[in-house]
Amino acid sequence: MDWKTKLSQAVTIDDYQSIKDLICENEAYQLITSSIVLTAYLSERKDNDQKFFDRGFCHFGCLFLTDMMSPFLRYVEINEFFERNKQDKTLLLGSLMKEGNIDVLLLLLDNGLSVNEKINGTAILSIACFYGKVDAIDILIERGADVNQLNELGKAPASFAVRTGQVQVLDRLINQGAYLNYTDLLGDSLWAVHFKSNPDLEIVTRLAEMRVPIEPGLIAAILRYGVFESYHSLIKQIIVVLRSLGCEEPIIDSITTPRLTKETVQSLLAN
Repeated sequence: MDWKTKLSQAVTIDDYQSIKDLICENEAYQLITSSIVLTAYLSERKDNDQKFFDRGFCHFGCLFLTDMMSPFLRYVEINEFFERNKQDKTLLLGSLMKEGNIDVLLLLLDNGLSVNEKINGTAILSIACFYGKVDAIDILIERGADVNQLNELGKAPASFAVRTGQVQVLDRLINQGAYLNYTDLLGDSLWAVHFKSNPDLEIVTRLAEMRVPIEPGLIAAILRYGVFESYHSLIKQIIVVLRSLGCEEPIIDSITTPRLTKETVQSLLAN
């Protein structure tokens, strides 16, 4: 029987001595994981066992050890856990969405986690979209996640996908009826959100195909990346797409700077 199984069983039956003995086994990996739990166990056991179980559950979750998380579910109810531990909620769900660990996600969903759960006001679906975690996104959508859920700044999951150039993710959201023709509370459309990050031709093309309304200054916005020579070919391709949508041509003198010369702008705008 390996150490994780032993520790899991010891936690399940609340066997303090066995937990303590297992920590003494000199393997770096188990020390990283289980010493956190023992520290919590020793410091909190006399006053509040729930803190021990909460802390152990969170740390094993952040390390994606589902077999170690499962025994804690005898003592930890997911939604009550999140209500008690705001910081642990952010830590656990933030790590989960960033890494896209499917096993932990399914474990949490099967034990009460809402598919529309939020971290600091932003839906976990939106965070998964930001990081491009397609498998996690598929699971959340299949289980009924709202693809148009807004955060406190009025940004939907599509904003997060567009921000980081996640074309596959954007396609999934579109297929599920995501609304694209909106402006967030900062006044940014999806065009504006995307042009504030590294521009991507596929994202631009998809927004064009979906007839996301254009707005003034799009060509000027993309031209500002002209200070980086490595972007020049991409900029020219994006300008072709924007012109096909009827975007207005910029006033060249209004966007030139010491770093972005008039000659460079004229070259990028040339057919």
